[in-house]
Amino acid sequence: MTFESYFELLFLHRALLEAKFSESPNDRDVPVSPQIAKISNQTVEEIIAILERQENKKEADSWRAWRETLKSRPREREIIKLNIALMKESNTWASLSSNEKKDTIKDLAAPFFINNDEIEEIIDTFKNSAP
Repeated sequence: MTFESYFELLFLHRALLEAKFSESPNDRDVPVSPQIAKISNQTVEEIIAILERQENKKEADSWRAWRETLKSRPREREIIKLNIALMKESNTWASLSSNEKKDTIKDLAAPFFINNDEIEEIIDTFKNSAP
């Protein structure tokens, strides 16, 4: 599948955000899927690439900055925690290694970037909480 239009990618991006950050998703596997995270990241990267090809550096830089905003997005952070809580209820979270938990949080956060301190903070939230 090839996307050549900024607007095609923009609407794909919006659909992916709706699927990943829904407060009541129909399919609980979507937000945590590494494949969906990859597609979500690639979509934003391609949007930036299109803007750069159009020599729209300001807008491309705006998209780059947007990806860094997870720490100031409480709704999305809460949905990440909600998804981990659901994984914990099904004992999926407990079965993951430390590295798998980190990768899962990165997948949940995509297309936003999340730094290691933020990842550790989220992991610590679930260390001693009951399922």
